Amino acid sequence: MKGVLIQQKVFKAIDGKYADTVSDDKKLENDEYAYSSIILNLSDSVIRKVGKQESAKELWKKLEELYTETSLPSKLFLLENFFKYKLDLSKNIDENIDDFTKLIQDIKLTGDKNIDDYSPIVLLNAIPETYGNVKAAIKYGRDNVNLETVVSGLKNCRKPKKNDSKDTANVADSDEVYMICDVNSVSSSLNINEWLIDSGCTYHMTPFREILTNYKSEKLGSVSMANAKICDVYGHGDVCLIFENGFKLTLKNVRHVPDLAHNLISCSALEEEGLEGKWGKGVMKIMKGSLTVFKADRKRNLYICSVKYECHTAFVSKTTTSDLWHKRLGHISMKGLDFLHKNGILKEKPVEFDFCDECVLGKQRKVHFPSSPSPKPTSSVCILDYVHADVWGPSNIETHGGNRYFLSVIDNFSRKVFVFLMKHKSEAFEKFRNWKTLVENQTGQKLKALRTDNGLEFCNQNFSDLCKEFGIKRHKTTPDTPQQNGVAERMNKTPLNKVRCLLISSGLPKIFWGEALLTAAYLINRSPSVPLSGKIPECIWTDSDVNLSSLRIFGCSAFALSHGDKLDPRSQKCVFIGYPDGVKGYRLWLRSQPGFKVLISRDVIFNESEFPCLSKTPKKIEDYNIESTFNKVEKPIEDNQQGEENRVETETENENLETSDNLNHYLLARDRERREPRIPAKLRDFQLALNTKNLEEPTSYNEALKTPESEKWLLASPSVTLIAELQNSLCKNFEMKNLGNAKKILGMTIERDRKNFTIFLNQKSYVKSVLEKFSMTNSKSASVPLAAHFQLCKDQSPKTDSEKAKMEKIPYSNAIGSVMYLMVSTRPDIAYAVSCLSRFMSNPGTTHWEALKWLFRYLNGSNNSGIKFSKCSEGVKLMGYVDSNYANDRDSRRSTTSYVFTLCGACISWKSQLQNIVALSTTEAEYIAITEAFKEALWLEGFVTPGPRSSFGYDDHLRSATFGFGPIGDC
Repeated sequence: MKGVLIQQKVFKAIDGKYADTVSDDKKLENDEYAYSSIILNLSDSVIRKVGKQESAKELWKKLEELYTETSLPSKLFLLENFFKYKLDLSKNIDENIDDFTKLIQDIKLTGDKNIDDYSPIVLLNAIPETYGNVKAAIKYGRDNVNLETVVSGLKNCRKPKKNDSKDTANVADSDEVYMICDVNSVSSSLNINEWLIDSGCTYHMTPFREILTNYKSEKLGSVSMANAKICDVYGHGDVCLIFENGFKLTLKNVRHVPDLAHNLISCSALEEEGLEGKWGKGVMKIMKGSLTVFKADRKRNLYICSVKYECHTAFVSKTTTSDLWHKRLGHISMKGLDFLHKNGILKEKPVEFDFCDECVLGKQRKVHFPSSPSPKPTSSVCILDYVHADVWGPSNIETHGGNRYFLSVIDNFSRKVFVFLMKHKSEAFEKFRNWKTLVENQTGQKLKALRTDNGLEFCNQNFSDLCKEFGIKRHKTTPDTPQQNGVAERMNKTPLNKVRCLLISSGLPKIFWGEALLTAAYLINRSPSVPLSGKIPECIWTDSDVNLSSLRIFGCSAFALSHGDKLDPRSQKCVFIGYPDGVKGYRLWLRSQPGFKVLISRDVIFNESEFPCLSKTPKKIEDYNIESTFNKVEKPIEDNQQGEENRVETETENENLETSDNLNHYLLARDRERREPRIPAKLRDFQLALNTKNLEEPTSYNEALKTPESEKWLLASPSVTLIAELQNSLCKNFEMKNLGNAKKILGMTIERDRKNFTIFLNQKSYVKSVLEKFSMTNSKSASVPLAAHFQLCKDQSPKTDSEKAKMEKIPYSNAIGSVMYLMVSTRPDIAYAVSCLSRFMSNPGTTHWEALKWLFRYLNGSNNSGIKFSKCSEGVKLMGYVDSNYANDRDSRRSTTSYVFTLCGACISWKSQLQNIVALSTTEAEYIAITEAFKEALWLEGFVTPGPRSSFGYDDHLRSATFGFGPIGDC
């Protein structure tokens, strides 16, 4: 907790070490910040004990009194445990070190500050006899030993051998075990530029394939290490080393041992090449006669030299190779690649690949809670002994085949997963029955037990009859306990993580989630499984090795062989979307053809560095394809006077624009940057006018047609003939292109259902962008735009300079402008909330910002809302609804007028605004509201004439209307 307060720069509120220049307001602010930070990290039971403390310092002191034992019996108990401490061999080294460090901290809290002097000795004494070599390596060869040295030695040394058998030392003799231990403690990671001089090594050796030239891949037996570990030799080659003195030395027949921890130079091999070693004063010199070839410095009883390599062009980027297999295997983990290498499936030893954005975006989850011991799952001795099944869905996006669900079936013994896409949950039984018949026929085994949840797709008469007929034992979960079907639930999560990664990295639309799911299952079955200790499900299922050479990156470019005419291209460009079942080929999407057409082919050439569906963001200005239609025009000298007059007129016009309320409101609603108008000095002709216009605007018609603003050019008319005539007339004077039915206008999405005669307007994409802009995408949704507990007023605005400075960093006005444009376009449901929140734009406070964030939460939960226009079945009828909120403004006591008008059931006009005068009663407030609504109704009535007159639905205004006029019907 102390570290948190120091990081927040408020710990001075605890120790009181303020400078004389610090103001009281700053001290109070630090105290409140520290107090809240401590309280928010305490449990409810502790808060009840310390709740009476009013400052951070008092709270800290109370916590020390409660949880710091300084009595003599407590101190003696801790010291006794300290001096008797022994390593627990059932735990790993990190856990033991953590226990020992905690014990030291507890003793320090009792007031004993000298415990650090004894800690390294106690920890050395705590090492068991089986770690005798480790203890010796730590103690000898050093001037002093501290706790960090002992901890580092324990962490970096290998585990002791379990027997006393004599080692066969081809790398280092058994009596040099200390050196081997220190070799491991030099560095926890491989260093390609460091070589260790080893007197017991029979050959030069390296784990790095990329530095070897003239490489020959062949099995040359194995190497036995000092700790009895056996490492295989995969080949040999030459290495050209460049030492710090500039001398070059080529090592011949260097063995490639991928599991080796370091590069090793053999002293015996150097001697065969006519070199000899001399050492003294911490330096080893490798000599050839009187010439010093290179030097190696002594570091922790080892002689290490740093080198460079001559042949950089011969290096193979291991990182690139690891990234490639990482993506081919559906964003597999680093641990999975290590398993594949150890099992001999991947020849090259993988290294840490670069940070993968797609993995974080597709797999991130909450930090897990510590797991408690639980019984092991039902055991199985062969495939189909025990099977787990579950149904996932529905997805809000259908696949190309109309599927919204999938059934997953997992074999407990092999952990192989089978997935089946479904349109409805009811298809689960048919899919499962077909799968059962297939696998039993192919494997010769019988399904014995099935575990599912209590969903109706499994708990029905068909499943019960099937299990009774074939003697399958049913295991069902307890209601509301999905953890009991954890294998299936976790297997649903694993493919979906891969699906998200595959779609993100490939750029394919979400409608391809079915293709990505089938690919993910295919890759999971060929990747190491943690429950199987790194074994591969497909290997266990088929009892044979798998071949990964046919894997390619999902969504990459693919060129399939085509059989067209002789002069046609020999291939067609496609997108790789998976592996077909039962066919040795690839599934390819013909992106250039309309609809969703899939080609299955084996004659394919892949470009795994190109993803056609991934948006390409230009990185340089040269990457933008800018059409230029302007030429440099010299301005005549005699026009300078005219240009000066135009400049003065332009500046005057700019000043007028700066003070224009209409412009300010427009920019606020659209949340757009203001554009400074530029007037040309003199307009000579049409081309000159285009060439000297504002460069922020399109410079050609072609460019204008590609901009989002081009979607504003819409034609609307009840007569198709009139539209056609207008199009023909425009095409005679302008170069135009028919873009088809409108899909977007001014940020609004148009969804047309011609079958049901409806048009739906919404701003889902705009809402999403606004939520992302203000970091509210992952907020919890709210059910109302503005909760009742928000009683907003000007008293909640900032009063002190510190409060104002804090609110200046919050983009309140920007956020209001964003939601205001949403309100005036398609969301009348937030009109009242926006009206209330916009009253405090000049000086918003924290409460106002919290209310605005509540509105964002409502938008996050109602992103799909909009306005639906339907065909009028009973004629065009305009309806109005009006209401008022009496004296709801706490500052001015003015009431609010709200009304909405619908045409054939769809909203076309709405308003929520403070009334201009103070109403003395609810009746007056309702009269004012009705008056405003009647004026709007008379204006709207002109759009629907001829036709029936508009009418009102009154609700609570009926009382005020009848009070003044008697009964009122249609107006």
